[in-house]
Amino acid sequence: MLSVRRVTPADVAVWARFRVAMLASEDLLAGIDVPELEASIAPWLRDRLDSPVFGAFVADLDGRVVGSGGISIYDNPPGPTLTTREAYVMSMFTEPDVRGRGVASAMLAALLDFARAAGGVGRVWLRASEMGRPVYLRAGFHPHGTYLQLHLEG
Repeated sequence: MLSVRRVTPADVAVWARFRVAMLASEDLLAGIDVPELEASIAPWLRDRLDSPVFGAFVADLDGRVVGSGGISIYDNPPGPTLTTREAYVMSMFTEPDVRGRGVASAMLAALLDFARAAGGVGRVWLRASEMGRPVYLRAGFHPHGTYLQLHLEG
């Protein structure tokens, strides 16, 4: 059974490991001390576990944590729309052996629910890997320059 939930203190290490794995999969860690990076993510995340503007989530499949995702909500001055809050999706990762089983889609749904519950979020955006891009397009995201975006209703 697949479920998605907010990260607890017991999940911090796996979320940090998955974030590093996601960065590595995108070739973003050249010259980076990976153990040091992973060790620095854990306290950063612990300080934000109950944050109303940052949500870290994990996906469980049959009792095993198999995926992660995060969302950061921030304020912007009014622009093309009058909404002043936006959200950025990050750290989406699914263990390779369970890809194609709906983990990323379930994670994305939880992140969007977090944005809606925060209130006033007009736009959600992200940068997608080629592998992840179809998940976001199916969820209603649209290409915009170098990223994908979704406008939330109400």
